[in-house]
Amino acid sequence: ELFYKFQPIVSAKDGSIYAYESLMRTKPEVGLAPREILKYAEISQKLYDIEYYTFYNTLKIFSENQEIFGTKKVFINSIPCITLKEEDLKLLHDKFGKVTMNAVVEILEDSEDTEESLAAFGRIQELFDCQIAIDDYGSGYSNESKLLYNNPNYIKIDINLISSIESDRKKQLLVSNIIQFARKYGILVLGEGVETKEELQTLIELGVDLVQGFYIAKPDSTVIAEIPQEVKRFIIGENIRLVKFNSSQNVYEAQDGETINLLDIALDRYTSIFLKNGNIHLIGEKEHVIEMVIKTDTYSECSITLENVNIKGSVETTIQAGANSSL
Repeated sequence: ELFYKFQPIVSAKDGSIYAYESLMRTKPEVGLAPREILKYAEISQKLYDIEYYTFYNTLKIFSENQEIFGTKKVFINSIPCITLKEEDLKLLHDKFGKVTMNAVVEILEDSEDTEESLAAFGRIQELFDCQIAIDDYGSGYSNESKLLYNNPNYIKIDINLISSIESDRKKQLLVSNIIQFARKYGILVLGEGVETKEELQTLIELGVDLVQGFYIAKPDSTVIAEIPQEVKRFIIGENIRLVKFNSSQNVYEAQDGETINLLDIALDRYTSIFLKNGNIHLIGEKEHVIEMVIKTDTYSECSITLENVNIKGSVETTIQAGANSSL
């Protein structure tokens, strides 16, 4: 009686789909929201069944539709108080072991950590070779020890911290601190519940890695391959805009014979390209003006092929041939 919708989780750098979150739903004639399902399941002592079949059904759909999902991740919500039995974990692994390494199990931020729960999630990680996300981070008594204790790969910032973040300095400071902490430990930060362009813009400025929400793409039983183009263009445009505010001048040292995608290196915060000697091929795209300076070395012999390029030097000449060089 249950089915699942999949909501894209998107790179905050280039708008590409990084993963999908599996969201449990009922048919319209049943009309129960997920929280209601969990409430009635708890009353009738069926929470274990919900947990097991959430894993089973999500992995089944993911496994049977690899031509759509490919190597992308799938985020699966876990019920904090439920621990799957060893025999059920092995059954899931035996049936879906080829795709479990692309699973990300979500643990609620305010769930109580016990030796049993930590051991259970450790066992899932060991058997499935999967990753862990802390969900709704910031909704409860968040602290750094909680993160270190669970050793997650992702932090999903709670929707209450994201809502109207563009006009709330306290929320901006909290999210910024979470991002800085996560960077130290190689944890990716995901802003969930993004419902406006202004919220998305602020999250990009603060430096989140991933975003998810109705403004970007709604959950759907049909798995989409790309988010709407206007949203993707906005994400890319904002990242390009932020490069000019980058205080450090990052130089990309091109190699002879290299083909370089200008958009890719701009999104990696490079501000100039330096060619010591030889030939390079620069590929651009007309939609976004990229501020990039290209320089060749002194006494060099170089050739630069420009294809579909739309660039300008923000404060310098765009293309500079080194003294006594041939370009």
